[in-house]
Amino acid sequence: GGLIGILPGQVGLATFSPRLDAHGNSVRGIALFERISEDMDLHLMEMPPVSQAVVRSNRVTGGIRVVELQGDIRFAGAERLIREIVSTVAEEPSVAIDVSRVHSLNAVAYRMLMELIRRLSLNGYTAYLIDPEDVVPNPDPGGGGHVTVVRSLNEIPV
Repeated sequence: GGLIGILPGQVGLATFSPRLDAHGNSVRGIALFERISEDMDLHLMEMPPVSQAVVRSNRVTGGIRVVELQGDIRFAGAERLIREIVSTVAEEPSVAIDVSRVHSLNAVAYRMLMELIRRLSLNGYTAYLIDPEDVVPNPDPGGGGHVTVVRSLNEIPV
């Protein structure tokens, strides 16, 4: 009972479980695929924009790492954001994630963003969220994490 599932540009999954249904498919594999699909808002007919396009810019301004995002952010885009920040944030004590040009953020991308911010703050970084249009509802990373929400980069103390 092996299953392989691929959503181009999003994710590839494989499962193996011996109990089969009447069609010869893994019963647990199908249940897992359905749960992951629902939990992560993944669907074959809803292809997200190319995740590379989510990160508009990544620069240092006044000692603050500023990562500007754009477009609609879903699982693949949030994963791209995490890779971008993890690969570049090291020396700057503050990180600002700018969502001024973001149109929407689905539930899984929201959870991933909050976990990223939580981990940054727990690792000693000061985390800012630039969100003039309130695109990110109730930005609370929880679990001891902290984020300061500002309307513009100018509101961040240097």
